[in-house]
Amino acid sequence: FDKVPCIFASNQRCFDAFWNAGKRFIFPIGLASVYAHACLKEDKIQCNGSLFFRSHSTQSVIGDVNDKAAIRWLQSLPKKFHPIRISVFPFDWSRGAYKAYEDAGFKLVSAGSEYDQYFIWRHLHLIRSHQRILSTGMGTHMFHSILCKKPVLIQSLDGSHKLINKNFSIDEKAFEEFKKLSSLFGTETNNPTAKQIQLAKQFLGTDYTLPPAALRRVIDLAREIHNAHQLK
Repeated sequence: FDKVPCIFASNQRCFDAFWNAGKRFIFPIGLASVYAHACLKEDKIQCNGSLFFRSHSTQSVIGDVNDKAAIRWLQSLPKKFHPIRISVFPFDWSRGAYKAYEDAGFKLVSAGSEYDQYFIWRHLHLIRSHQRILSTGMGTHMFHSILCKKPVLIQSLDGSHKLINKNFSIDEKAFEEFKKLSSLFGTETNNPTAKQIQLAKQFLGTDYTLPPAALRRVIDLAREIHNAHQLK
């Protein structure tokens, strides 16, 4: 971390976090997925059913939810929500987190590893291929769904999180904040609401996105700073 002089920040929260950590060459440019979405054509995609995102883990934090309760909720939803497909995150797949859903008869789909350069394209395609998005908690996938103009419904369930990376720390305040924000998605809608759209813009950093020429200048400037730093 100390050897990386430049940071591309996705939003104001990200900028503030890196600034407080001592970084000074911080360029707020929005999340890369916003640029990917802007590249997509407005062609209508035949979509049906719902895509369900289970609250997922990361390489640093293991997250678990009450899967039995989640499955009961999915099965109880009206016909218009079906068929419901389960979006699989590889890290949780390796932990067997989706076996209960498969055993319950749900079809599993995946955009692959988030470290794959084509992940975001597959991820956005899966979202756009469904009429509705379901989840057990907040996350970037929810904001991407709003970006794709999909109605989102969250069923908040009891869960737990466990730190597995000693170099990482859990911001309990942020977890609690996300839980509160989930209430904005707790009621069924036919389209994203104004508050949901504003929240997605805030977390995706859409106000910081740049046109191609300006983005290229920022990237070139960051490269110059990085190369100069490497020579010291």
